[in-house]
Amino acid sequence: DVPEFDTEDLCKFSKPVIVRVGQNATFKMSFPPQESLVVSWFREGSEIKDGGGVKIVRELNHSRLLFRDCLRSDAGEIRIQIKNLFGVAEATSQLIVLDRPSPPEAPVETVETTSSIIVIKWNPPRDDGGSAVTNYIIERQQVGQSLWKKLGNVSADKTCFRDRNVTHGKKYNYRIYAENQEGLSDSLETKDSIMAGVMILSGPPGTPKVGSVSKTCINLTWTPPEDDKGMPIIGYLLEKRKKDTTEWIALNDVSDPIEDVKYAVKEVTEGAEYEFRVSAINESGSGDPSPPSAMVCAKNPNLRPCFKDPEDFVVVRAGNSVRVKVCYEAEPPPEITWMKDDEPISPWIQVINTEGMSQLCIPSSKRSDSAIYTIKAKNSVGEALHDIEVRVTVHSPPKGYQLYMTCAVRGCPTPSVSWYLNDVCINSDKNYYITNSCGVCSMYILRVRPTDNGEYKVVALNSLGKAECATKIIVRGKHIRTELTLMICYEIFFN
Repeated sequence: DVPEFDTEDLCKFSKPVIVRVGQNATFKMSFPPQESLVVSWFREGSEIKDGGGVKIVRELNHSRLLFRDCLRSDAGEIRIQIKNLFGVAEATSQLIVLDRPSPPEAPVETVETTSSIIVIKWNPPRDDGGSAVTNYIIERQQVGQSLWKKLGNVSADKTCFRDRNVTHGKKYNYRIYAENQEGLSDSLETKDSIMAGVMILSGPPGTPKVGSVSKTCINLTWTPPEDDKGMPIIGYLLEKRKKDTTEWIALNDVSDPIEDVKYAVKEVTEGAEYEFRVSAINESGSGDPSPPSAMVCAKNPNLRPCFKDPEDFVVVRAGNSVRVKVCYEAEPPPEITWMKDDEPISPWIQVINTEGMSQLCIPSSKRSDSAIYTIKAKNSVGEALHDIEVRVTVHSPPKGYQLYMTCAVRGCPTPSVSWYLNDVCINSDKNYYITNSCGVCSMYILRVRPTDNGEYKVVALNSLGKAECATKIIVRGKHIRTELTLMICYEIFFN
């Protein structure tokens, strides 16, 4: 027999299935049981296959179609077809998936703009979300502000809006929402801001003045425009032009104005020359540029060499290396020369020069390396000299000593040096071996005893005054099983 549907079932099936986005939709259709019957489902004329978000169930006397988590794209005509060798029967229904409407269609057109009115229009949304659009909501933002203000709404049959609350010369952005029973659409926003009335641009600011300059930064200042055309200045646009080029390059955007009348330009290349100009920005935009500044080169200012906290006295023991580091500032970079007692230094003495520092190295010092070493830094601006006294001492300590202390002393006239233990002079005590060689004073304790516990003080004295330094020794236990070594390095100066 030719397949057919029951009239009552056809009536039920023909009623649309209405769901919201994300919900499930089910269609069911009964038919007489036949073993050779072929059942097919279609959406908008295309056959639906089982899988993904679609489930098709076939029973002996009915079939069900299930859409899981419906999308707007699932909406449309749903048709079931049953077929055998004798004929075909079909039934049709509708799947309606409700959602918010899509945004109104671009563009937002400016119908009219005067000093007091802006009129805009737009197009209806391409997709109403399965439910008729009820109205449109309009919001506005003044350029330079972050707040969006709701202006009102218009009915669905109107796709235009008249904004009567505008200020002449100011710019505005608009966005429009479509609304239906399911909610608001995403917004349609104006591509470009709209000015109320004619454009009123500021006059030019004062010519930029160049302040301090370095190889990485050029500081500029300028004055506000003499004629701002009655519109408040909200900031400035700064541009640069490299020498031998014609292109002016903006250093900031009109939407990101420089709020002060000064700016540190760091977008420079060392050694390149630039000129700068500046424009005032108001609600209407960027006005006429100022006259260009003087051409300026991105380089450090010339600086006579000067040394930074250099040491001037170094004492080492013979055999040890000598390293004298001297830091300096100079522009342009100086030529560095080292001298020993006003003579060229020996070939085995190394000089290592890096930016801002020079280092003199004597790998293994000898008594003959004691001298006044002079560093000279010279450039086109001037020169600087600095002397460092290096003393290389040779010690012959007594055998079997258990502890020693040493300090460097210098003065003019040459001072006398005395050692004290707990304020008692020990210069003549035979348990202590005291030496003074080239300003390096040493005191050796031959056998450390409990009575050696206390404060040790060295006092240097000449006709101009006295200087002293002290340290403490703590002796624990009755026996000293290991050799103790204590070094005190002091420099004592007399004027």
